[in-house]
Amino acid sequence: MSNPLAKIVVLSQLALANVTARVREDREDRGATAVEYGLLVALVAAVIVAAVVLFGNKIVDIFNGTTNAIPTPSGSATATAGA
Repeated sequence: MSNPLAKIVVLSQLALANVTARVREDREDRGATAVEYGLLVALVAAVIVAAVVLFGNKIVDIFNGTTNAIPTPSGSATATAGA
């Protein structure tokens, strides 16, 4: 290839092929990363659900005990739920 224009065209095609391959790899990596994050979020959600199911009533009892242990100021009305 003694023609400089032909060399430029070939080098441009090689560079474009290289860039295209890298873009494809990046897309595949991002897709895999999104799946991994999705699995992580699902795992965290499952742990939260399990904790609520296992400890839900105990936590409610703790909060109710704490609420009942706090004295109400004299001369004020008692607190109602939702207030």
